[in-house]
Amino acid sequence: MKTHCTNLKVSVLGAKGVGKSAITVRYLTKRFIGEYSSGLDISYQTTYHHGETPVKVDILDTSNQDDCQASCHDSHDADAFVVVYSVTELKSFHYAVSEVNALRSRLPEVPILLLGNKLDLEHARKVTSENTGKLPEIYSCRHAEVSAAECHVIIHNHIQGIFLDAVCNMRQRERIVKRRKSLFENVSKRLGNVFRRKSLEDPPVSKNRMSRLPENGNRRSV
Repeated sequence: MKTHCTNLKVSVLGAKGVGKSAITVRYLTKRFIGEYSSGLDISYQTTYHHGETPVKVDILDTSNQDDCQASCHDSHDADAFVVVYSVTELKSFHYAVSEVNALRSRLPEVPILLLGNKLDLEHARKVTSENTGKLPEIYSCRHAEVSAAECHVIIHNHIQGIFLDAVCNMRQRERIVKRRKSLFENVSKRLGNVFRRKSLEDPPVSKNRMSRLPENGNRRSV
């Protein structure tokens, strides 16, 4: 039986220098590359398997201008977002939270992963649990801290998790659309049956029932 292939668009957002490209490439290739100089958005393609169903995923690794919020990106209509900050830079964390807030206000149900990077630099940490504590509850998002430099498996698992959320979210929307379509078709069919029955029950209008003038031709004034 032919499997249905879903297409997903996932955007990686965050302040400059937090490791967006390092995390993206680490997920895709298992390799760590520490320095990236590109100022352009780069799109990568990969395949994620949801059970036996292949899912084509476009991952957009966005460049960043410090004065641009998430809504400025062409990727604001993505199916899921990974918003990255550095645990060593409080400013990047505040920027990431502002991105998440902007996304959530516009896209209430889109899956979001708030991802702290550079966990290997624990000695230089500036972002603590006091900062991140209730964010997953407030914004209905995932949150994790990783090190692009040290571990591929953890990054892989968290990104696969957001893929799964996106697929489930898409399937849920499809079910709602199908349910609404089915309900509309059923209502239309019932209404059609009612009008058809009504038409069959109504007797035809006879010409003999039409009003006639009196034989003497006189008309009564009204």
